[in-house]
Amino acid sequence: MATARRPPDATADEYTLPPIVELSEAEGRALFERQARKYMGMSGDEFLRKWDAGEIEDPDRSDVWTVVFLIPLVRDYILPS
Repeated sequence: MATARRPPDATADEYTLPPIVELSEAEGRALFERQARKYMGMSGDEFLRKWDAGEIEDPDRSDVWTVVFLIPLVRDYILPS
């Protein structure tokens, strides 16, 4: 397990990162769908269509990027063409 620098408020002598969890393709798609609905109020497919078309209002918002960072779970690229 990897060891990171201890946060100033940590009480343990060592701070360890949580384990990496690998997702299946179906789990990745389900996660993307849940997060698109949670953060953007739309389906994953609708988010992808709007992202690709440049129709996401204020695309620099953190809630948008929370979903954008998950696009590789459903396809091979992030940036709209």
